[in-house]
Amino acid sequence: MKCLKHIAIGITLMVLTASFVSCTAQVEAPKEIPNDTGYELRSDYTEKYRPQYHYSSDQRGVGDPVGLYYKDGIYHMYWWGETLSSDLVYYAQQSPSNVLRGGHGAKFSGSTIVDFNNSAGFGENTVITFCTLFTPEKETQAMFVSNDGGHSFEYVKTVIDENRPNQRDPDVFWYEEGQHWVMLTTNCPEEEVLIYTSENLHDWTKQSVMYHDGAGNWSECPNLFKARCGNEYKWMMLLSVGDDGMQQYAVGDFDGKTFVPTQPWKMVDKGADFYAMRMFRDFSGELTDAVAVSWVSTWLYSRRLPATWRGKGFWSIPRIMGLEKTAEGYDLVQQPWPGLEKLRGEVVRGRGRMKTGYVQPEGFAPERNVYEIEMDFRFDENDGPFGLDLCVGEGRRLPVRFDPATGIFTVDRTNCADVEIEKFPMVKSEKIATDGKNLQMRIFVDQSSVEIFLQGGRHSFSFLTYPSENQCGLEFYSEGKGPKCSYRIWPLDPSGINRISLSDS
Repeated sequence: MKCLKHIAIGITLMVLTASFVSCTAQVEAPKEIPNDTGYELRSDYTEKYRPQYHYSSDQRGVGDPVGLYYKDGIYHMYWWGETLSSDLVYYAQQSPSNVLRGGHGAKFSGSTIVDFNNSAGFGENTVITFCTLFTPEKETQAMFVSNDGGHSFEYVKTVIDENRPNQRDPDVFWYEEGQHWVMLTTNCPEEEVLIYTSENLHDWTKQSVMYHDGAGNWSECPNLFKARCGNEYKWMMLLSVGDDGMQQYAVGDFDGKTFVPTQPWKMVDKGADFYAMRMFRDFSGELTDAVAVSWVSTWLYSRRLPATWRGKGFWSIPRIMGLEKTAEGYDLVQQPWPGLEKLRGEVVRGRGRMKTGYVQPEGFAPERNVYEIEMDFRFDENDGPFGLDLCVGEGRRLPVRFDPATGIFTVDRTNCADVEIEKFPMVKSEKIATDGKNLQMRIFVDQSSVEIFLQGGRHSFSFLTYPSENQCGLEFYSEGKGPKCSYRIWPLDPSGINRISLSDS
């Protein structure tokens, strides 16, 4: 059946009852973070397209998240600038630029660890970064050491030099079972993951090479960690593969030296903009779940995106990375960070049966694209395609559709952005497993992006959007006989995010 055009105005489109519930969240004050660096923010975060509850930098671009770790109640984050957070909702930026000094070459992605047992000999709990040094001739892996608790780092030495032009992105972590450190790098064109071990962080021994045999033609940004599945933990590897923004994962076995995937590689996020995901290393022993963030972009067009604030680029909302056991093995389940719920304003609720056409949800007319929505659909085989349109206005929109007859979920970004970006218009479709009756959506909308979670986080789709400031309408849609639907919508109040005051104590 062909889709109905948007000119279907004036018809009774949907029968839903809406109600307001006064449950404005009590926003908790974030933990005080000392202003050790003296950094002062230079932005009021009102720039066009600027995300309001995703992390973005006050200055300089944010690309791959690197050096993520947790210690003593604080999440430490680097993009070779630095920011801190006590709750992954409010952020205290510490520096605007490169915190790595010295070394020959440009600094590419890497990771940061806390040397809790003084393996390297610089002192207990010294913060150490490993990153790729790039030159036109080759890429090497270097050690940088901090003498001020992680605010700045000085080059110490190059620890791995195999004279390779595309070996990069060291992922370093402590392997408790073997009492040694592990480093992963990739040899990009050959799609190899090289695994090294060390007892002193200075001298590294290559132990194995794993070949990535999933989709894609380029592998970088490796990340190996344990993900929880109920009461058990399984090793999971993340890899970024290809310029079109694909991120893949594999569950497998790791003995401290060799990782062996035990099932095929699968997609982490099925949208257009999700790359270089990294998880937080826990140096306090307090985190029971793997928590990760990703760069919301792709190399297809990242250099051509509009730069309306000094920083440019931002990260996904934090996600809890868990596993679900299935008959075929293990599947990834991603849960949006629960701390974001503290930003919710008054909830608007509605329920009813969707009828043919488009309708705006009663009681909710957003003035900007900063909100969260949950929708539960109950459908049968006779129902036509249904969904919602985000970022509606000025003749543009982002349609989000599900077809019960085929099980295909589609996001259409061919007419959403109010600026022309080469290779940006696209349609992404994916077959979604359901029980033939129920579909759940949870969507985070934020100025220039949407992140969509389906079926309790079993599927996710992340997209940049770049709508105009007036393009913030929301419409529900059904083609033909519509399903039953209930929804909850919260405006999100991000006041203070990315720019909390630091303590001078």
